[in-house]
Amino acid sequence: MHFGFTCDAVGCRDISAAHSPVHLQECDSKLLDPLWRPGWDVDNREPDDIRAPIGYGGYPWGNTQPFNILQLEQNEGIEYDRSLDLLFAACEDLRNVMMTVIGIPADYPAKITITINDQPLNNVARIIIILRYLFDQNYGSRIVDDIIHFWYSACIPATMHQYMSETLLGEVEREVENQSHSLKKQDRPITVLWGRGKLKVTLKKSEWVNFKLHIANAVAMDDLEETQEARIDAVASPDSLDLRETFLFRQPAPCRLSFEKWRKDGMLFPFGWTIPKSFRPNATLFCLEDGKLKWLPHAASRPDYGWSRAEFMKADTSAATNDIFAKLYTYIHSIITKFHKQITVLNVEFDVVHSTLSELPRFLGDLCGYYKGLPTFNRIETSNLADPMNFGTVPTINMFSTLLNQSNPHATLIISFLHIAENPSEALLENEQDRHNADDLLSTFFPSSSDREFDAVDRMRKTYNFLFQDFERTFGESFQKLLALGNDINIHISVKYAHSIIDPWPNHVKKRGVEEPGTFEEFANHVNEGRWPGLRYVELQILPPP
Repeated sequence: MHFGFTCDAVGCRDISAAHSPVHLQECDSKLLDPLWRPGWDVDNREPDDIRAPIGYGGYPWGNTQPFNILQLEQNEGIEYDRSLDLLFAACEDLRNVMMTVIGIPADYPAKITITINDQPLNNVARIIIILRYLFDQNYGSRIVDDIIHFWYSACIPATMHQYMSETLLGEVEREVENQSHSLKKQDRPITVLWGRGKLKVTLKKSEWVNFKLHIANAVAMDDLEETQEARIDAVASPDSLDLRETFLFRQPAPCRLSFEKWRKDGMLFPFGWTIPKSFRPNATLFCLEDGKLKWLPHAASRPDYGWSRAEFMKADTSAATNDIFAKLYTYIHSIITKFHKQITVLNVEFDVVHSTLSELPRFLGDLCGYYKGLPTFNRIETSNLADPMNFGTVPTINMFSTLLNQSNPHATLIISFLHIAENPSEALLENEQDRHNADDLLSTFFPSSSDREFDAVDRMRKTYNFLFQDFERTFGESFQKLLALGNDINIHISVKYAHSIIDPWPNHVKKRGVEEPGTFEEFANHVNEGRWPGLRYVELQILPPP
């Protein structure tokens, strides 16, 4: 090993001098051994299933792969030149928005209006800050670095903190002060234009006050040690050690250190980088509960989970060749850079709102004026609002189908389900050849290694059998039952059986023959990422007039 420059164990390069002493110890870690096993396997005991605290803010970095909701070439066509209106009704973060915008031709001739809504104010606030910062800044790698850390890291650069404290907070404070002198006392929506008119933010009067407090609290938080302790309490709880080691076991050996490094410092850095002393806590990822600081994201939430590993591992990086977060950092950097350029050349407007789902159509109608009627959209993406345990299938279809642009035959409502086909015991493969291929692949990928009762490889083989269940059959039955419950369902909407935007089953194993090229690579990605194969997208469109 060449100290400070190359580590043969992981393929590291460009290790910072400050990190080199620590790096020597890390690159001698037992996790890099391909034969490493979790502690519960070594002890031959049942793994502890007690889970870590789940966190409070869900998945601020997403738990599904992003996609372009427009897909012009497969729908309206690349020659389409009319205005486009897109609605992201439950937008936890900007991944789908960015992928959609960078997929639009840079010379698109018409106006594009993108409406973004989510129910948690913290999510909306983070989206507003990212968009406002991009509109206020010129192109530059530092700008993108600032956004990446604000979005993903537990600490933010001094330049981002300075912008929030000296520019954004002052403007929001002035807006709140102006509103306080208004003669209208009701809690009405108030719109503010930023970004040279390209960013329109509409919040109720009380929510502008909350937004001001949100920013003020963010810039006031300065105890890095306290925030790191709060984060460690959530993501590295002793009760969740077995779960963490099980996760690491299914990762390629050279990638394990990256995950452990992120768990320790919470920074989306290439391996070998250290946190600059000027960095401040990222208060948007923390909350106070009973006077105690808490880490907001779900304890199992990871920056890589919201992106396709097969895609971001292609990123060209000069850092560690097996450093998964260096690859992810480089990939996200390229996405944000492309997005930043697109929003300056396209005729695009972002309308960011904060509304409950039940009030959203009326809220949007108020903004455009009822004399114009309700706004309509060419695409509506609703995340998994249609899940029975969420907003509900029929309510989601009925509410948002009325907002589709009936003059556009390609106007599409996109709904998704995470929990409608979740019982693998009811989704057994009926085709004998399919069962044989699945068993063959599982046995080859997870060969039996011992006769011990609690063997990690054997447990993996049994666990990942669910990747080969026939979810389509159980989903179809459940979906029809849910639709039947809604006697008042919009009869002018129909399911698109040939999808033109997103794969209906993006997390399914497509290749199952052991001899088929690419089978092992695809299956390895499914195992490494640990995605739920029951995720199902449904595209709906307005029926043409008779």
